Amino acid sequence: MKLKALVFLSLVVVMLTYSATSCAAFQKSFNNLTYSAMSMTSSDEVLVSGRIFKRVINNRRSAERQLKTSELLLISRLVEDLDLTLINDLDVPSKRHRFDGAMLALVKVQIGEKIYESVPFDHDNPPEQLRPLVDYLISISP
Repeated sequence: MKLKALVFLSLVVVMLTYSATSCAAFQKSFNNLTYSAMSMTSSDEVLVSGRIFKRVINNRRSAERQLKTSELLLISRLVEDLDLTLINDLDVPSKRHRFDGAMLALVKVQIGEKIYESVPFDHDNPPEQLRPLVDYLISISP
């Protein structure tokens, strides 16, 4: 019985250590992440800051919650997969946002004091490199 308790306790310690390490790795990856989409009549903004996820639709806070460690890790990996130095030079698949045929969207990533801002793109048709990140951010509404 004592052996089972000791094994269980060891597993809990390992899991807590891994979780703390994972959160620390996330914290070093980026400070803030913003996805914003706007048109003449509507807006949608997703902000990830620390562990906080905020969504604001048409200038009204629609949701705010603390993200799970697994969500933070996935967002961090998606950001790490991007070449942020080229984020403003990506090819956009469509340009309907230029005549209000689609919402104009942007992704901003802050690492330390440096802010990387994407090229403007159609909300419903992001550049291929940004698609996994944009799709995930939109999908995790609280």
